[in-house]
Amino acid sequence: MFKVIKLLHVKRGIDTMLLLRRLNKRFFKRVKLMRLLRTSTLFFILYPIWQYIKLAKHKSEWRKKNYHNFTCAKNLFPIDKVTVGKQTYGDIEFCYYGGKYEELRIGNYCSIACNVKFLGGGEHPVNHLSTYPFLRHVFKMPEGESIMKGIIIYDDVWIGDGVTVLSGVTINQGAIIGAKSIVTKDVPPYAIWIGNNVLKYRFDKKVCEKLSKLDLNTINLNAFKLFCDMEITEYNVDYIISKISR
Repeated sequence: MFKVIKLLHVKRGIDTMLLLRRLNKRFFKRVKLMRLLRTSTLFFILYPIWQYIKLAKHKSEWRKKNYHNFTCAKNLFPIDKVTVGKQTYGDIEFCYYGGKYEELRIGNYCSIACNVKFLGGGEHPVNHLSTYPFLRHVFKMPEGESIMKGIIIYDDVWIGDGVTVLSGVTINQGAIIGAKSIVTKDVPPYAIWIGNNVLKYRFDKKVCEKLSKLDLNTINLNAFKLFCDMEITEYNVDYIISKISR
């Protein structure tokens, strides 16, 4: 910039100081304009519109990459951090905090109700002097990487309305999560989780063990159609598994 000003001064006789003053005025006008926009009514009108456009674009990109299921991205998150299996349906609200290990993996044939929230991270240290993130907010220093793992949800999981799933949790195949529950630890296969703990299991122990070995990703759908509405008991579970397995 200064070389250009010097060249103009030498070749065309332009007053250098006058040119600098004009450039400074324009620069500070732009800075003042940006500050004004941030505090003005116009900013509060335009910002939600801008956010709406970003979310609409994000939802479109999500559907292009998830044509094999019926899910919808409810908020903004890195698409490469979330994977969903086939035929799963529901809104995906993944709270991403920027951690290296934050991810969400959802299996096949899962049912996700409204207002379900998956927390990818955001843990605060409870065994330090303070739970406040002093390093990041006060001292402007990088914090240590969180050791929490991502969230894993296996096949055939039903999650009720208003459930919150914390980071590092694994919900195993066939589990049911009751409405408004908070999932703080791993949920066993075919367990029914109500509130903050396992209430009971869908079947007896032997049936749960047999069903948990079934890979729903490889079942014979034509055969499954004949048994999908049939009640599972200890007397028919082996026969049904043998018919629907490939």
